[in-house]
Amino acid sequence: MSHQMTVTRTVTTSHHEGTAFVLNTGTFKTCPGILKLLQLICAIITTGIMGYYMGNYSSGYSTQFRSELFFMLISTTCLITTACVIISMVLSIGTASILPRTFFEVVYHFVAFILMCAASITLLVILTDRNRGYRGYRTRDYEAKLAAAAIGLILSFLYLCTFVLAIRSWRLV
Repeated sequence: MSHQMTVTRTVTTSHHEGTAFVLNTGTFKTCPGILKLLQLICAIITTGIMGYYMGNYSSGYSTQFRSELFFMLISTTCLITTACVIISMVLSIGTASILPRTFFEVVYHFVAFILMCAASITLLVILTDRNRGYRGYRTRDYEAKLAAAAIGLILSFLYLCTFVLAIRSWRLV
């Protein structure tokens, strides 16, 4: 399955130097572009929630801390990599046309899907086990972290969708 990409250029010229600055806004009119934007938004939300609510734990809660740290690391990695891909595609028309056909897209989205899914499920399991056994867990923290894990599962699904599209584009080359 191939998809067409319409390139829309926004040109801004500077009166001082006379150079043009081109933004490829057409990226966000394609299905892969929309998926990448949704991935970025979800990664910002999950990283923000975990960054705010992740706390210091005594040695008795090391399992929960490890699962939260794993989730935070994967979420942050996905956020940074997806942001770099989007910035590259918006600032470079060549990148926007070449990158979807490379094997990088296939590998990155598959790895992001696996790791984000594993991190989200791990966090969900630890949170639900901890909440059943420990009554002192603050409800607000629990609900926020539960929401982050749920959004993480949505994020992993978005990576899966992009992976399927990337496989199709890569095989056509």
